[in-house]
Amino acid sequence: MKWFVLSLLFVCQSVMAFNVFTLNSQLDSSKTTDVYVVGYGPEMATLFLQAAVTNAKRQNELFPERQQLIVWALDNGAEKDLAVLQRQNFTIIDSNSNKLTMTKLVPILKQLTSISSFHFFGHSSAWFGLGLQEGSRFDDSSSKISFMKELFTEDAYAIFHGCNTGFFSAPKISEIWEIPVLGSLTSTDFQRVHNDGHWYHNNEGQYPHGGWSNSNGLSFENSKSCQNMSCYRMKPNNHSYTGHWGSYEIGLPFMKVFCNFSNQKGNCSLGTVKALLSYPTEIYSNSTPSREVFQAIVTDLLCPRLPNSNANSNCTKILSGETPNASYFLGNQLLCDLKGCTFEVRKKITIRGTRREFIGKDAGNETLLREYALYLQAFDAPGSF
Repeated sequence: MKWFVLSLLFVCQSVMAFNVFTLNSQLDSSKTTDVYVVGYGPEMATLFLQAAVTNAKRQNELFPERQQLIVWALDNGAEKDLAVLQRQNFTIIDSNSNKLTMTKLVPILKQLTSISSFHFFGHSSAWFGLGLQEGSRFDDSSSKISFMKELFTEDAYAIFHGCNTGFFSAPKISEIWEIPVLGSLTSTDFQRVHNDGHWYHNNEGQYPHGGWSNSNGLSFENSKSCQNMSCYRMKPNNHSYTGHWGSYEIGLPFMKVFCNFSNQKGNCSLGTVKALLSYPTEIYSNSTPSREVFQAIVTDLLCPRLPNSNANSNCTKILSGETPNASYFLGNQLLCDLKGCTFEVRKKITIRGTRREFIGKDAGNETLLREYALYLQAFDAPGSF
């Protein structure tokens, strides 16, 4: 009865925007939920959506007792967007032609009673934040989102897949929600599984010859086919950001964990482990991996993968202690801890207006080694599994 009431609420709110759907069943408001918010990106040909679905399916396989709720912003037009979802046989809760805003998103989230994770996939600006729709951003003010703090489970976490989400958005929202939040510190791009079994960025010159795999090779029997939106993930690039918002001197090539709250030893470890397990990697694992498998997953998360490059092997050698001062990132590496990163903001006047670029000294591999140690400590923490 609870899911029927919630579904009816969505239908009656005819002014709501976008598509709201689950993977395979009606929404139950009493059930623990993984929330996915997918921002606009019509020029990306639904890749934001596909990366979100890949992650959601991974969650569903690891934790079948949960449900996955996906909110997808208006992208290529209401009819085309709806047709995309119908071809996948998702359970559609609401669909219309308006734009996604915080005013529309917040009522959806307030209907839930337990949230195990929050994921954002979409365009983002270090200075202006996460993009829901063109001209509409995720409002990270405490007055808008603090209610969610009471909904998160003990092992909850958030991941913001998009460019430069780790400079301000991830640390700030971690402080408000008091959960681990992973953010990027450079541009992020799409990867898919190659026939050699590794994930590569899906751009010419950034993957080897041999073709793409038709299976992600990682899922359980119910979603191995790439035809079912289960073969893309987002990962930071191995160079500092250069793009629409300027050219930055500093960055990191991995999603950085922020636990910007007091109870770091408890919730930080639990959420960090769950965040890692939900990330689609080239190493298969169940919800209770061995330490060896866990280390391999951490390495895949932290290290880049590029053809004809020593970046991956150098990163691996850094983590193993073989060559701790090896070079692997193109740019100055940020110095970060669990509360935030050290950098300066430089204003630059261009024909487009004022840009804010991020500069700073090179901290070498210190943050990479700290992050690796953080994951291993989280694995060993009591109650992580």
